[in-house]
Amino acid sequence: DTAIAGRLWGKSGAMGAVASLSGYLEPPHYPPLAFSIVVNQFEQPVRQVRPVIDEIVLLLGRLRPC
Repeated sequence: DTAIAGRLWGKSGAMGAVASLSGYLEPPHYPPLAFSIVVNQFEQPVRQVRPVIDEIVLLLGRLRPC
């Protein structure tokens, strides 16, 4: 139920204190993007880091040309 539903193709991963999400995104009002988000050296459980990564992708989906 987001503006990027059906517009994201990605792969997530985690090991130790590293979590990532890489893929392709087609924002509704912006050209297609290739992205990679990698978070490391965090002290929280990965279940707390993943929503932050998801929020970053949602923000990318709101991009508009300048």
